[in-house]
Amino acid sequence: MGKSLSADLRLRLIGGVGSGKSCRAVAEQFKVAPSTVIRLVRRYQETGTLEPAKQGRPFGFGTLGAHRDFLIARVQSSPDITLPELAAALKAEHGVVAHPGSLSKVMWSSSTISAFTKAIGPSKHWPLVAHGCFIYQNTRPI
Repeated sequence: MGKSLSADLRLRLIGGVGSGKSCRAVAEQFKVAPSTVIRLVRRYQETGTLEPAKQGRPFGFGTLGAHRDFLIARVQSSPDITLPELAAALKAEHGVVAHPGSLSKVMWSSSTISAFTKAIGPSKHWPLVAHGCFIYQNTRPI
């Protein structure tokens, strides 16, 4: 992931364009890409700030975030459902295609659902969950 330009450099770039120079001339002067100056000027015109935009993914679970309650309810109603069966139910009811591994991440992140049984032992949980084995409630390993 790229780094944001310093606040000082951002201010000098905007100042250079504001003084009448072209974006390309300012870019050459400060040894940055012309597209960087163009994007910075556009952002400054749209937002009125020189602060960099947030980087990275927002919190949540992307496409599955909207269906998290459905997934938890489905597992609670039938605790022996497998991840591939859960993916099929999600596709049938909501039209959302999701890989069982993605479902596993959502289920592990919710504090009410965990994988497999205590009898198997915590060291064997993750490989089995990733391959679509059973999910059980309230048996989260330490």
